[in-house]
Amino acid sequence: MSRILLISLTIMAMLVFFTSCKKKSEETSHGTPSDDIVYTDISPDTAVTSVRSWQVIPYGSLPVPKDSSAAILLDLDQDHTIDISIDATTYYKIVSASNPEANYNFQAGISMGDKDSVAFRGISYGTCSIAKPFPADSVISDKSGFTRHAIIYSQGSFPLCIIAAHQGYIYYGFKLFRNGGYMFGWIQIRFVSMCLTIKAYAINRTIGRPVRAGQKQ
Repeated sequence: MSRILLISLTIMAMLVFFTSCKKKSEETSHGTPSDDIVYTDISPDTAVTSVRSWQVIPYGSLPVPKDSSAAILLDLDQDHTIDISIDATTYYKIVSASNPEANYNFQAGISMGDKDSVAFRGISYGTCSIAKPFPADSVISDKSGFTRHAIIYSQGSFPLCIIAAHQGYIYYGFKLFRNGGYMFGWIQIRFVSMCLTIKAYAINRTIGRPVRAGQKQ
């Protein structure tokens, strides 16, 4: 075999190898669905509370009115259907005449629409599903547990469900059932003194693809 022929065959083999690698790389890239993130910044931040004012008493303060609820309703995927309710509730149940504050109960939570659900981290006292906080950049996927309703905060004598509030804006995960599969998303909420404030949310519209808490694109 001449040297020229050997060089030619070597070049042809290299071209076939690189073409094959490129084709395989393209197939891998095209075979993996990409993220389709829809990010919504609520500006200004939207707040809701079940307490209109606080009545100061010698040993503390009482909410006014004593039985009240309020909620923020959002159409997350803009299909003209409410997907999520972020709600705050104040309710009165007398358990102590000497300690009036013990008669007031507070609860804040997240409720989802039909077939949709919110991520939760466990059950408190067998009665309440606790909403799961996600650190920024952590993955929200089907590996998380999900439920139709989860509590952000709960305090009082009834029901027996004490859940402390987290400080600052917190990411909570959710999933929406669409086109035979789930879209994952996050919503950013702050809770302070029976006031819920919604800052932003995002959805990965690629069915089955996870989303990272705080991911915007």
